[in-house]
Amino acid sequence: VDDPAEALNALAAVLRPGGLASVLSANRAGATITRVAAGRIGEARELLESADGTLGAADPLRRRFSLAELEALIRSAGLTPRSAHGVRIFADAAPQQLLELDQQALDDLIALERAAAGDPAYLAVATSLHVLALR
Repeated sequence: VDDPAEALNALAAVLRPGGLASVLSANRAGATITRVAAGRIGEARELLESADGTLGAADPLRRRFSLAELEALIRSAGLTPRSAHGVRIFADAAPQQLLELDQQALDDLIALERAAAGDPAYLAVATSLHVLALR
């Protein structure tokens, strides 16, 4: 979305009390790591330098957040973050050719993603963050 705060406010407005919102956002740290892995070091540096702790205001896309920034944005819409999970923690680093040719490797990757998704140690490097929030 072009304006995450506006979108979350609209979501909160139509959510019933006790309702659950599922919020998925790009993770700024994960995006930085992904750029390094792709050889786009200058872009990674710019993205890292844009992190000023003000809800992504310095991020040129304003759509990539740390977990703390995303939870603050969710709270500002009147919702209460309940749980957070990492999405695509390892998938972007895995050799795609291997995954296309080896079903066991793909199955193992999916199991690895599931096992690490709720581990706080891996949230910072996930490509995306998934937060469940209550109204």
